[in-house]
Amino acid sequence: MKFRPLSNKEHEILKKLGWEFGIDIDRILEGNEVLVSYNGRTEVFITNPETADTLKRIKKDPYSVGLYIGEIKNGRFFLGIEGATLINRFTKKKVFVTRKAEQLVLYKRDVLSKSIIKYAEDIKVGEKCLIVNEDDEVLAIGIKRRDFIENIIDRGWYLRKGE
Repeated sequence: MKFRPLSNKEHEILKKLGWEFGIDIDRILEGNEVLVSYNGRTEVFITNPETADTLKRIKKDPYSVGLYIGEIKNGRFFLGIEGATLINRFTKKKVFVTRKAEQLVLYKRDVLSKSIIKYAEDIKVGEKCLIVNEDDEVLAIGIKRRDFIENIIDRGWYLRKGE
């Protein structure tokens, strides 16, 4: 795939992610290169400057470079699981779940209130949040609903993808 730097418009789309999770996305990405590839999908990757420089000099187009953090679709940024891991330590928009719920989340199950250990009280209905285990490891990205957290995408998706 061909890679190029993030455009100004794409950067603004990525900044909305920061507002959504209450973080400064530019601070998180500082010192790294953000690259975009397009192959039917606009995928966003983060890598170090040395790798980006090497990419410019080689004559081959790799399939991937650095860490895939998400995808831009219809003017919106869709955070991937590794992108969620990248922002985890910077955001408070998290829901901590029990060990039992951890397994269920990895099988695409939603999080019921009885499975929640603690959460950021400022997460409003309809807002995105990270679903994390007791050790603060990202399990999934969810949306707060009235009585539960809807599991949008989880780490188990990678294992189920071939089904």
